[in-house]
Amino acid sequence: MGRLPAAARKIVENHRPIRIGTRGSALAKVQAKRVQALFKLKGIDSSIHVIQTTGDLKTDPIHLLGGKGVFVKDIEAALMHHDIDIAVHSFKDITATPETGLVYSGFLMEERSTDAIILFTDSDIHKQPARLGTGSLRRKALCDHLYPNVTCIPMRGNIDTRIKNAKALNYDGVILSTAGLQRLKLDHLISHELDPRAFIPAPGQGMLALQARCNDNNSINAINGIVNQHDQAIGRHYFELLKGVEFNCNVPLGAQIINQEWHVFLGANGPQYFRHPLADTMGVIKRVKVAAHA
Repeated sequence: MGRLPAAARKIVENHRPIRIGTRGSALAKVQAKRVQALFKLKGIDSSIHVIQTTGDLKTDPIHLLGGKGVFVKDIEAALMHHDIDIAVHSFKDITATPETGLVYSGFLMEERSTDAIILFTDSDIHKQPARLGTGSLRRKALCDHLYPNVTCIPMRGNIDTRIKNAKALNYDGVILSTAGLQRLKLDHLISHELDPRAFIPAPGQGMLALQARCNDNNSINAINGIVNQHDQAIGRHYFELLKGVEFNCNVPLGAQIINQEWHVFLGANGPQYFRHPLADTMGVIKRVKVAAHA
């Protein structure tokens, strides 16, 4: 059966529950259910649709699969084909260039943006050797700089998978996002929550990005009804940075907004830190580009 004509499709879409698209991990589904709950508070019906992504199906390091797009491209395709109406992404998964015709129209941030270490042993990471699982080049670069006793071992997978596999391989622990652990109610496992002024998180870590079709006013208006101005402003700053530096997982970059100021870490050519006024995001972009090619 062929697809409905655009005019007929629009009539159908305006009279049915909003279809929320998400990855299939436990964390992704919790995040989609959070958006669904916010819609319900506004009297908006919605349904959740799980989409398998390339990043979920393959276990190679993200930077070898082509970068962060491996977690969003399949969901964006479903959005463009009108199989879903809204996509819920972890901000850290999104790319600087969404598919033509799509827009990130909302950002949500309810948990902490920090990184966290879960230890399975009583190792003192400041004094004793420790092996920690992480698939992040940024986390590895920060550990090399701040915790020289720590050896980071490449590891991919969902949060529960990484914890299980790290234990099975006799690692001392794993490094994960605090927000993900909070959402899965696993934050009681955290041994160390790392200071974001030193162990600077990825841009937008912990934030949700809500994506819709540019011409779908019904979905865009629904998103606008559940977000707040503060989260929107912060999310747009992070996305402006993302676009400006064409950020991907191939570059160890941390960027955190604290008290109207950018805190930035670059690990491409040795550890580099700097601060910059939040109002001048273009200035940050220029400094990151210069430092990355130094």
